[in-house]
Amino acid sequence: MNVTRQPLYLQIAQTLQREIPQRYPPGALLDVADLQSRFGVSTLTLREALGVLVRQGYIERHKGRGTYVSHSYPRPHVGIVSELDLFDRGVSFFYRRVTQVLRTFFRTEGMRVRLYIGHTRPATEATGLTCDDLAEDLANGQIRSLVAVAMKVPPELRELSRQAAVPVVSASSGSDGCVMLDHADFVRCALDELVAAGRRRIAILGSVGVSSDTLIAMLKERGCAVHTGWLQAGLHPSLPGAGWETFMTAWAAAPERPNGLLVADDMLFEEAAAAILTQGISVPKDLYVITHANRGAWRRLLIPAVCYEVDPDEVGRVMGEMALRLMGANPGSHEEAILRFRRVEPDHRQTPWLTQETKMTSSRGGFVHA
Repeated sequence: MNVTRQPLYLQIAQTLQREIPQRYPPGALLDVADLQSRFGVSTLTLREALGVLVRQGYIERHKGRGTYVSHSYPRPHVGIVSELDLFDRGVSFFYRRVTQVLRTFFRTEGMRVRLYIGHTRPATEATGLTCDDLAEDLANGQIRSLVAVAMKVPPELRELSRQAAVPVVSASSGSDGCVMLDHADFVRCALDELVAAGRRRIAILGSVGVSSDTLIAMLKERGCAVHTGWLQAGLHPSLPGAGWETFMTAWAAAPERPNGLLVADDMLFEEAAAAILTQGISVPKDLYVITHANRGAWRRLLIPAVCYEVDPDEVGRVMGEMALRLMGANPGSHEEAILRFRRVEPDHRQTPWLTQETKMTSSRGGFVHA
């Protein structure tokens, strides 16, 4: 998308769109001469800028009396944007929870909030922005800040938000504010735990957020056997059967079986666990399992597994606080935050059988303890 630089009068209009809710009460008289001096523009340029604000309902001109802030000017809101269709059943609990936490956070701060939700389904590539009215609201000064959830901010949106001088907080680098999960630290901690348990044939299911070369280097540094078939990241976790297929492929990839397993996406775990049970694998004797999890999400631990948790409530709160700070910061300001995973033991009060060695075999009625 080719975007040309906006005319000066539009830049002035957008600056005033942001400032009016913060600096001028309804009915306030605008000092036109002061504005002309401040922006260093001609009378004609300022008149064009004010004309934009009149058409948008921010100000009113009264002949012989002056220019006043409207009593019913548009109230800018915080936009929460996701190109991913958050209502699709294949979307992780994590993204929906972060969205809800953000909505609650901004409303508690007394701010209006609007959701911009696209139509892109999980495991498919977005062809462009499909979030209804987002571009129009940005151009019309209706948005104070954007928080992007479940999406990498595309160049088109970066340019639109830059032109509107609207800060964007997301989980992708290059945004004004960036809140990321420390996937590399998660992988290092999980691998260290597996190695400490005597497991050096480690299979990994799902994308771990680091490159395959880095992952292989991590395994070699710890003296682990490396077999490309044990690294299964090709299937999107929302695809039906992805957890089952990735585990079965890794399990049969080499004559020697893995004795450690890292499930790097919570959506893969339950199907992978079911596949483990059908193979009659003793857990954790034959296979020590570590999985990624989201705090607050319902999960069924069919097999004993150590969880490394992400707290979506913390992610949403940090993103919201960062967006607040960037609203009041100078244009071009940048912030980053990196959040770590937390190790959580299985809750034996809810699943007391997890304290025992678990091996199941199939039967007519499903699974039975062996």
